[in-house]
Amino acid sequence: MKLKKINNMRSKLFLFIFLIIILTIIPLGIYSTNNLNNTLYQEKEKKIKEMVEIGLGVLERFHKLEKSGELTKEEAQNQALSAIKNMIFGPDDKDYFWINNYEPKMLMHPYSTRLMGESVGNIQDEKGKYLFRDMVEVVEEKGSGFVEYHWKYYDEENRVEPKLSYVSGFEPWNWILGTGVYINDVQDSYNNLCNRFIMMGIVILALSLILTYFISNYFAKPIIYLTNKFDKISNYDLTMKKNDTFDKYKNRSDEIGEMMKALSKMQANISDMINKIGAKAEELETKKEELKVSNEQLTAYNEEIKAMNEELEQSFDEVNNLNKRFVEMVELVANMEDKTLLNEKEFFAGLLENAIKIVPEADYGKICIIDENNQFDFIDAV
Repeated sequence: MKLKKINNMRSKLFLFIFLIIILTIIPLGIYSTNNLNNTLYQEKEKKIKEMVEIGLGVLERFHKLEKSGELTKEEAQNQALSAIKNMIFGPDDKDYFWINNYEPKMLMHPYSTRLMGESVGNIQDEKGKYLFRDMVEVVEEKGSGFVEYHWKYYDEENRVEPKLSYVSGFEPWNWILGTGVYINDVQDSYNNLCNRFIMMGIVILALSLILTYFISNYFAKPIIYLTNKFDKISNYDLTMKKNDTFDKYKNRSDEIGEMMKALSKMQANISDMINKIGAKAEELETKKEELKVSNEQLTAYNEEIKAMNEELEQSFDEVNNLNKRFVEMVELVANMEDKTLLNEKEFFAGLLENAIKIVPEADYGKICIIDENNQFDFIDAV
């Protein structure tokens, strides 16, 4: 099954805080229960070790009586065995001491009298452990130590529980003194603690879920609110309603409040900037229209100037043509004056003919000649 990716910040924050709580509670609980288990076990060890040391003190006392001559060795040992036999302790005075030697042979046991004087080296517990052999080995190697095994639980014939014993050698008489306590209560205490821890864990987990929910909302809601505002601004929506939610987040004294104030200031600055840009755009549009009119006027002026230049050029061409024709007319008259044999009519007729050649587009009409006798004569231009 494919897990859905978590994209929501509130869910991420909720999961993050929840995991922190879980990863804190579970290791702490495991450490606490294990530490309690070890502590209970160590208390058991300390207790039986102290009891054996007390028993050794009793044996040492009788050994001193033997050495002083007040008692024989046999008397001292018998009185010592009797004294240790009566040293019972624990709940209902059911915890006890026993003494065996290195064979190992049972020398004294207050409750298992059938073992008195018997070799106990072959006795095994239900797990197959030769417990008395192990006791001898511990004493031979270390002088004293702990041995764990299973043994009948007090007076209950069919009940066997784990037991922790401490044994120590008494060298003057080659005895091994031991006592033990059942450690099933350590496991029971451990199980009870685990059960209590589970119940407390469930309660703490429920409270953690509620607390995590409020914490995640406290931080995530304003961020989601800010995200929506920034999204609107990115889409050019600068309308920001100043409602109770906005004021609540803005009045916060943490970074969220600072962010809300910065957002409000940014929105105002952007709105002001857009208004200024709009005013500048309108001003530029007006200037553009004015420049457009000016350009049109300049274009018209340029067209007029161009037309005037063309007219001037044409006038200059006509003046040049007239000047050229005038020169040709002057030359023509000069040439005509050399022809003295021509009469006036012939002179003007020739002059008119040449003028037509020079300026053909002119309208000459008729030339009237009046002689000395006031006689009229006409010459046609055609």
